[in-house]
Amino acid sequence: MKDTIALITALLFSLSISVMSVARADEPEMNEIDRLAIVALEAPPLNIPPGIAVTMNPNATFGSAGGAILFGILLMAEAPEAAERAGAASNSIEELLSETDVWLPTKVLAEEVHAQLAEAQYEYVVVDPMVHPIPGLENRSYTYLMENWFRPIRSWYRSNPSEVNYMGIPEDVDLVIEIGVSNYSYMNPKMNLQVHMRLVDPKTKELLRKTRKWKYFKMGKPEEAFANEGELFKETFTYWGGQLINAELVKMKLVQK
Repeated sequence: MKDTIALITALLFSLSISVMSVARADEPEMNEIDRLAIVALEAPPLNIPPGIAVTMNPNATFGSAGGAILFGILLMAEAPEAAERAGAASNSIEELLSETDVWLPTKVLAEEVHAQLAEAQYEYVVVDPMVHPIPGLENRSYTYLMENWFRPIRSWYRSNPSEVNYMGIPEDVDLVIEIGVSNYSYMNPKMNLQVHMRLVDPKTKELLRKTRKWKYFKMGKPEEAFANEGELFKETFTYWGGQLINAELVKMKLVQK
């Protein structure tokens, strides 16, 4: 039942947003791009079946930004006590990052973008060290359909001009790549992940292109995925996230197959 709900939610999310914007006549040719900056937006906490966080680690801690923190992975358990904690959460991602050493999926994906672009031999590629809040996100608690997260993510993906603050990136870059995720759910033993990518003109903040890719893949049972500080979970996420990233960069014509 949980798998069905998650897949229906992913489908509804997918149908509600366009796959890729139409290229403008005056946008830069990809072969003229030499300098790029990559910006990661905060990701929803990993949506996980009830009881798994407690089963794997009875001492899992709860951050003030909501949800349990297990092996550095921020979780949003479908349980009243977790939702209650999350409902009283701070809305500051800076506070979360200062509290604990959190494993950040969009930061992992941003580093994967960096690696693939560096391999394509661009002159200069940099990852903004800051993970940016999703514009308009106010309620970070667990809800049944997680629309409190998905609605702002959809708005960010559609937004033009971009509302993300680029203060931390060099002024002389040609393009900014914004990275976000949605449908970030572990469903024992599989996982659901959607990665969003946007190309933005850093001078005008105008959206040039956007695309997204979705994958439902095997992660392993909890005792496998979250063993050894979540090693398999993190490695499998990084692998499939890298595959989605590559498909998006190819579609954007930033790298070749």
